[in-house]
Amino acid sequence: MAVLCRPAVAVPEHVITSEQTLDLVRSVHADHPQLALALRLIENTGVAKRHIVQPLEETLRHPGFEVRNKLYEAEAKARVPRVVRQALETAELSPRDIDLIVYVSCTGFMMPSLTAWLINSMGFRPETRQVPIAQLGCAAGGSAINRAHDFCTAYPGANVLIVACEFCSLSYQPTDLGVGTLLSNGLFGDAVAAAVVRGSGGTGIRLERNGSHLVPDTEDWIAYAVRETGFHFLLDKRVPGTMEALAPVLGRLADQHGWNASTLDFYIVHAGGPRILDDLCKYLGVPPEAFRFSRATLTEYGNIASAVVLDALGRLFDEGGVEHQAKGLIAGFGPGITAEVALGHWTVPAVPKKTAVPEKTAAPKKASVPMEAVPKAAAVPDAAACPRTPQTGGENAMAEPQIHFWAPPDLPGLAFDPLLARLLHEEPVARVKLPNGEGHAWLATRYDDVRFVSVDPRFSRQAVMGRQVTRLAPHFIPMDGAVGFADPPDHTRMRRVVASAFTARSMRRLHEHAQRVVDRLLDRMESRGGPLDLMAHLNRPFPLAMVCALMGVPDEDQSRMAHWSDTIISAARGREASEQAKAEMAAYFRDLIERRRAEPEEDLAGVLAAALENGVLDQDEAVGLAVLIQIGGAHAVRNNSANMVYALLTRPGHLARLRAEPELVPQAVEELLRYIPHRNAVGLSRIALEDVEVGGVLIPAGDPVYVSYLTANRDPEVFADPEQLDFDRTHNPHVAFGHGPHYCPGATLARMESEILLRSLWDRFPDLALAVPDEEVVWERGALIRGPKELPVKW
Repeated sequence: MAVLCRPAVAVPEHVITSEQTLDLVRSVHADHPQLALALRLIENTGVAKRHIVQPLEETLRHPGFEVRNKLYEAEAKARVPRVVRQALETAELSPRDIDLIVYVSCTGFMMPSLTAWLINSMGFRPETRQVPIAQLGCAAGGSAINRAHDFCTAYPGANVLIVACEFCSLSYQPTDLGVGTLLSNGLFGDAVAAAVVRGSGGTGIRLERNGSHLVPDTEDWIAYAVRETGFHFLLDKRVPGTMEALAPVLGRLADQHGWNASTLDFYIVHAGGPRILDDLCKYLGVPPEAFRFSRATLTEYGNIASAVVLDALGRLFDEGGVEHQAKGLIAGFGPGITAEVALGHWTVPAVPKKTAVPEKTAAPKKASVPMEAVPKAAAVPDAAACPRTPQTGGENAMAEPQIHFWAPPDLPGLAFDPLLARLLHEEPVARVKLPNGEGHAWLATRYDDVRFVSVDPRFSRQAVMGRQVTRLAPHFIPMDGAVGFADPPDHTRMRRVVASAFTARSMRRLHEHAQRVVDRLLDRMESRGGPLDLMAHLNRPFPLAMVCALMGVPDEDQSRMAHWSDTIISAARGREASEQAKAEMAAYFRDLIERRRAEPEEDLAGVLAAALENGVLDQDEAVGLAVLIQIGGAHAVRNNSANMVYALLTRPGHLARLRAEPELVPQAVEELLRYIPHRNAVGLSRIALEDVEVGGVLIPAGDPVYVSYLTANRDPEVFADPEQLDFDRTHNPHVAFGHGPHYCPGATLARMESEILLRSLWDRFPDLALAVPDEEVVWERGALIRGPKELPVKW
């Protein structure tokens, strides 16, 4: 059994945005006869940004093929080892456990291959076999997976390491003026990635069948012309039409396996751009959200060649994976025209049974959990003993764990909840009682345990409905039957509808709208002059305008949405006021969705209306989704972006670093998301459907369980110096957006809004500062989502 485990992916620190790309094409090729066509094609790629190994000005220079290839080798040796270590760590293997290394790259040349250097420098056995693949281009990612599968089939129990290293920017040719070349210059980005295919064990895709297909007489459609200046990329205008020929190939391979390619549970696809993905949707008969992982890679990183399939697979892991035994497909397309296709089931190892109670003199050890949830080896003993539930009878039965009454205080600034901090280090699976509801609940605080509970189907959100589980707020935020209370397969069905609103094209449209909204708000700030309250003038109106644009709510109704959201999300305004506001917002969206059924629009209300019309959702589900997204979109980014601004204003060194290195903003946003305690207490609970062991503690069937993403993000087993805000933290698998099936579907939009806000704010006001001492900033009280009530600034 060959299992493709969680990949590790890294992108370089230098960033070029779509706006920079378009400006560059306009300035460098101002007299090009087909400039308008080239600009339109680049805009249609849906690429928001790309990462490159050199600063842009260096990339545009051509020092010669020899210099570029030396740079390729140096960058590969500098960047590949880290992703290799991460991939091995996630798969719980060491270099000496690997029997074969498959190395794929089409953007540089080395002899011997980088595999030899890896074996010599990273502790792999001299007997490790090597398969370098250099000439399959973007199809090489799929080919590497298939060759690993073949090897594990031929040698049962063997383990294979896959490495993809693509520095497409080193193939930039300033003298190539064809429209296809100009398009490529705006499409490709750089990345390195690695993944392990285990011969036994592991969480991921259990590979079962693979195949390859060459479209006849197309070998010159995607090609390199190798000249003294290096690789010159050639792209035929017929390439976007290849899915008409290749979609049936996918269908036939699935048919041979007894599957239907149109009804699989997940799709990991490399395709060169949105047109190809759209065509593949059409010919396979699947909805656009089926390729949401590939579209997200394209939007955030561009076409990263053979690394795309690994990055897209990583995004499936980030979402928590899918149900055990879910069926899926991996496909890569590249020169030839070649298709490499694999089929497999998602697999999760069985959870280990409860270990025996240790003797009184022994410290209980941290229980192992499915590797899907483990960024490091799970067998590291805990520093402190975990409590266990009492055993029936016997001298060694342990005492009933303490119940901690937890009324989270209104903490100032970015202070961390002291009880959460203590439980993480001293009692990582504890019992708590919150101010509202009945009884007690379990609280998991360690990273591994949080991820485990978030994905294990034995913990149910749906089972919470109808129970007065102990909780912070006097009321539940989601409506009954909403996606927040759903389990797969209902949750999967509802989530797929929402995912269709976050395509590359819609994200590009929202990116442009976000920049316009921010610029308009900053214009008003500049006209008014400081000091002023940044919450009132930027952090509140910006995310509200964005979520309203996403939903299709007109500008004149934004104030009503703000009032309803504030009332619903507050723990201090009381149950009656909250339920009334929720009912009024639901009535509004019920009416809006009905209007979209009669007059469709390209917004989320229109998507929900289409799903309602097609019988995918019922009315309560559609309305519940609308209410939840409206509330989350308005409040999460509002408060978190304000927290980010406050964090930078009170940390001059971090702010100076960002101003000096604006390309660091995306990485800084990720670290701010990890570091900032964005909420009070916890979100929704889950109910244990049977006895389940978590972190060495037996959770009885029927008990509610909470997870704390805040403490998971401060777990020292995962994050070095977790109490430090570190903008150099490149490996940052935080769970600020949740984990598992309930991973936030708007995470990409939230990241985009935060990045735009931070960049634009300091571009416009480089001397921005707090207008009051930081201890005088007023913070929200009695709120579920933490943030400043007012943020006075000056410049």
